Amino acid sequence: MARLAPRARAVKAFNTLPFETMFAPVPSGFRRVLFVAGDDPDAVSTVSDLIGQIGFHPVAAGPLAAAGLLMEVGGAFSRLDLYEVEMA
Repeated sequence: MARLAPRARAVKAFNTLPFETMFAPVPSGFRRVLFVAGDDPDAVSTVSDLIGQIGFHPVAAGPLAAAGLLMEVGGAFSRLDLYEVEMA
């Protein structure tokens, strides 16, 4: 992708959980965790803000080369359904 769009800033997110799990009910007071990976801190921040705005809890997973592999189907983060407790 970098060769095709050298000025693009790629961020990997929204792909560790199946659709059915991502939008399944969450216990009251919790937010479902979504992992975010990227090499550009500003791009990761932008995507993390979006994830928070739609009701999930973003967790930075590191640069694309390392965290991207963890987020692939079969990777350590694949289908890992975690929650963040909202502290009042």
